[in-house]
Amino acid sequence: MPYSPVPARRSLLKLLAASPAVSALGGLAAAAPARAATAGPTAPGIVKALPAEHFTVRGTNAEARFDAFADTGYLTPADRFFVRNHTSTPVLDARDWRLTLWGDGLHGRRPVHFTYGQLRDLPSVTRTALIECAGNGRSFYTSQQGEAVTSTAWTLGAVGAARWRGVRLADVLRRAGIARDAVAVQPRGLDDPYVSGGVDHGRVRRPCRSPRPWTT
Repeated sequence: MPYSPVPARRSLLKLLAASPAVSALGGLAAAAPARAATAGPTAPGIVKALPAEHFTVRGTNAEARFDAFADTGYLTPADRFFVRNHTSTPVLDARDWRLTLWGDGLHGRRPVHFTYGQLRDLPSVTRTALIECAGNGRSFYTSQQGEAVTSTAWTLGAVGAARWRGVRLADVLRRAGIARDAVAVQPRGLDDPYVSGGVDHGRVRRPCRSPRPWTT
């Protein structure tokens, strides 16, 4: 997975997350009551049910059927949220799961670990946010504009809105001892490494920078 490098003179903090789709610091809050659904197809690496009336399976991904949102209101129920996987959904056990932070952006530069229970003991916040895959609508390049495109042929279902509840990243970084000159945090998933064309790209990771100290 390509990512923007951080200059060597700047500090980088890495965060081993629970999943690339759902933050390790929180979870997907209940959105709207879901209807009973019939069994549907399965997809490699996806652990949740994929009833045919709610999803279209696209390789290792599952696109929510756009017409399945008709009775949900503004929020998307967790069981109808689309799935975007490069490899497979990690299956975790809260009893032995750990959030690990490491890198030269920490005072002491030694890894810091948080258990699930320790994170739940911290103050939490709730935010309503919409999540959309950058490739949503990609298939229309072909069907409407006649352009050949690669990767997942999403239509309009790689999007969902929900209430997300969890610990603020700033609070976790402060507890971990982040340095004031740290400028980037790079979350990394626990999914299997992504291999394409014989090249191992490692686990999914996405860097993010802050124009101000992470602890504000």
